[in-house]
This record gives sequence, C-alpha cells and structure tokens, in this order.
Amino acid sequence: MWNAVGFGDPIVTATVTGQQLHDALEQQWTVPAGGGLKYAPLAVSANVRYSFDATGPAGDRVDPVDVFIDGTALDVSRTYRVAAPSYTLLNQDGYPAFTGFTRPFRHNRDFESFVTYVKERGRIEPAPLDRVTVKNSSAPGARIGATTVPPRLRSADGKVLPRAEAAVLAAGRPSAEGFRVPC
Repeated sequence: MWNAVGFGDPIVTATVTGQQLHDALEQQWTVPAGGGLKYAPLAVSANVRYSFDATGPAGDRVDPVDVFIDGTALDVSRTYRVAAPSYTLLNQDGYPAFTGFTRPFRHNRDFESFVTYVKERGRIEPAPLDRVTVKNSSAPGARIGATTVPPRLRSADGKVLPRAEAAVLAAGRPSAEGFRVPC
C-alpha cells in the first residue's frame, strides 16, 4: 500500500466553492515556457464525472454544465466538502484554485487512510474508467496534452524532500518545532 499511496501527506477535508472546483479542473492544463500543452490530471472521486474539450485552450476546456457530482450538475455558486492531500490544497501540485479553502479538518496521512480504507472494505474495486470523457477528440487540432511529473521540492543541500515535509515547508507556518501543517 505504501507503493500505491506512500507520500505521507495529511488528508484534509475542506470546504470549497463550485467555482474553485471548476477552476481546479481547468488548471489541469497549462502552457509551459516554450509552448506545448501540459496535462496534470486530478484523480477525481468515483462520484465525479466531467467532460473536457480537446480543442479548447488551457483555461477554457471544461464547461461547468459538463461536471457532475453524485449525478447532479456542478453549481459554481454553492459550496462542497472535498478531501484531498494537504499538498494539493496548499497549491504544491499546481492547483491554486484550492488555496482559498475554508473549514479544514486534518485527518491521518494518505497511506494510513488508505490502509484503514482497505481494512474496512476487505476488497476494493477500481473506480469506473468513464468518469472523464473527451469532446472533439478527433477534431483537427485536438490535444489532450503531455503528462509530466511535477518537480520535487528540494532542501538547501539539494536533497529531494518527502511530499509531507515539502507541504509543511511550503505552508511557511512556524511552530515551536519549526513548521507545521496548517490544519
């Protein structure tokens, strides 16, 4: 299980707006220096489905009417409770839309939560593979984007920091021990 989810990030449940959810979905695509299209997909829950337009520019690929949570269309004006690694909510994965979250509640770290989840269920099944669909995939100029691994945060001596430590340092919230996760 460590190999599947072993980053060590605390899981945080927080309140975000529908607009923040939409904006985070749009932030999956960016245009890196030098051009091209980078795609850093979010791992959405089994109860989320959405479509994106493969011909749209970065920042305009997901129409809110094409996003469904529990079978209901996304309402950009209401709030939703989400669970995510603190690293993601603190914009260390490239989703600044989440940084305005409210009412955070810190849970166990990701791998501890995953172990508990598996123990409670005994057997797990993968989420449906049709949760994300592509519009205009065969149209001229259609592109999904290149998937890349984001750079890792490094300490002053050049060592790669574990994600949990990187999230703590990125939060910049000092405590008696140095830094702490903000929730």
